[in-house]
Amino acid sequence: MVRKSKQIRNNRTVIFIIAFFILGLAVSFIFQKLIKSKSDQDNIPKNAKLSLQSDKEKISAGEELTVTMTLDSNNSEVAAADFVVRFNPQYLKVVSVITGNFFNNYPINTTGSDHVRLSGVATFDGNTLILPKGSAPVGYIKFQALSNKGQAVISIDESKTIVATSGQDILDKKNINKLNISVI
Repeated sequence: MVRKSKQIRNNRTVIFIIAFFILGLAVSFIFQKLIKSKSDQDNIPKNAKLSLQSDKEKISAGEELTVTMTLDSNNSEVAAADFVVRFNPQYLKVVSVITGNFFNNYPINTTGSDHVRLSGVATFDGNTLILPKGSAPVGYIKFQALSNKGQAVISIDESKTIVATSGQDILDKKNINKLNISVI
């Protein structure tokens, strides 16, 4: 009986040592990944540019204009992006939103009373993840002018627009333009 009790105690000690060793390895591994991940992210430049171009600068009530939103990621591959475009609903209304060809997948394409939201994601080709890069349109927004006259501003919502690579936003928020459209 004493022998069994001693053997059980020895087994518990071995299990405790093994569990403590595994826990130490796990904590070490997680800590190393966090440090490596942080240093890798610090090295990713914020070099993606997002621009808006309009086919017209002045429109009258009832007329339409198309705004092209173009993403230029330079040589950085893009895993996913979320774009929010704001506009003045007292001057403009959205007629349609057509996705561009930067991404093959656009899971979100919604229009609100004062904004448009588009989201694009990388795609799979069999077992291969296809990460787009370079410069191409991400969307075309067709607006119609309302009867109010004035300056309509169309802009990127910088706080809600993200271009993600390796879990980091690479959008250069200093180089985002806005459009001023005269409704006459």
